[in-house]
Amino acid sequence: MALYTIGITSITVGAIAGDGGPGTSLTSLGYTLEKTAKLNQADATVTEFKVEEVDAAVYTKSTPGAITLTWSLANPDVDTMIAVFGGTASGTSPARVWNMPASVVAIEQTIKIIPSDGFKAITIPRGQLTAKLNGELTRDTLFVLDITVTALQPTKSGVGPIQFTQ
Repeated sequence: MALYTIGITSITVGAIAGDGGPGTSLTSLGYTLEKTAKLNQADATVTEFKVEEVDAAVYTKSTPGAITLTWSLANPDVDTMIAVFGGTASGTSPARVWNMPASVVAIEQTIKIIPSDGFKAITIPRGQLTAKLNGELTRDTLFVLDITVTALQPTKSGVGPIQFTQ
């Protein structure tokens, strides 16, 4: 039976399991800005192999397109900045200060989406997480962090780059 998968109950992230499979201790980074979450796969790359004697390709090789999850985080705090950018914090609440790292830090995490309806879960066992600052500092818009996760091949044998749980 077909499923209609809509909405988000939560997006959680956490450490990849020690065996290279999906992690199980995941936490939310915060709220997702409405209508910003997208799960996409780029078009496959098809390489055609041709020979002089025939006009059509004699063989093709397909490579799947990258799988990416993007969303805007509506309510980041200092701990969130460290989780998605790296860097350090100093001071104590309410005067904590986050210091952005001088260079991009490669952050690999397990990411799990719990939809409102349809699939019970969509999991990226090993994803490279990148973030960028985004937002107008005006009365009618939120300052947000744009998060992009690119699915990578897990190091655990038999685990795919994305999992759908029905």
